[in-house]
Amino acid sequence: KINIIKYLLSNKKHVLVEKPLFADSSEVILELKQLSEKNGVTCYTAYNHRFEPHISSVRKILQSGELGKIYLMRVFYGNGTAQEVKNSAWRDKGTGVLADIGSHLLDMVLFLFESQDFQFVPSAFRAMENKSYDYVSFVTDEGMPHIQMEATLLSWRNTFGLDILAQNGSAHISCLSERPEAGDDQCAGGAAAPVLGELGDLQLPAGDDRRRGRLHGCAGSRRAH
Repeated sequence: KINIIKYLLSNKKHVLVEKPLFADSSEVILELKQLSEKNGVTCYTAYNHRFEPHISSVRKILQSGELGKIYLMRVFYGNGTAQEVKNSAWRDKGTGVLADIGSHLLDMVLFLFESQDFQFVPSAFRAMENKSYDYVSFVTDEGMPHIQMEATLLSWRNTFGLDILAQNGSAHISCLSERPEAGDDQCAGGAAAPVLGELGDLQLPAGDDRRRGRLHGCAGSRRAH
């Protein structure tokens, strides 16, 4: 993959590469960056969750500083594709769900906090139904905010949840707003909890027939100590 990208960039072609973009060292990635800049082209890894409206809204909240000091972020991301992966010789190998869903979570940290200083350590890597990992969890080893992440292919219901606890309040995402498959009742907006505080409810544009996930927050009421 790296050699193909180098060839395209050298010939002044824009590149959109599927995630994750693995390399033997950070120097290789830096070389791709320098090559794209030299030839005036773009090389972009397809982390589409950066454009998910709920994720973008949380990023704006964090950038505003409204929540104050961030203490904790906890993310769970699960789907039910274990059997599909198991039936695919080329998918059921390597790092499994870590490369598939876990890479989105790691990129999400970079996107939300605009930092590459986080160091993660694994807390669980499991291959329960597949040859490759179908469940992983990892956490930051020190510092703040403390970040906990889980990703799995074993969820019977497609599920995404993000919670941020902070000095002045909290922010929560109960699901993503991507179009669900037919018959999938995940994240129905009518079942979401009431919206509290000043951060408000994220609504999709009028006429958008996607299921409405909810972004909600609580601000301004301190916990008792």
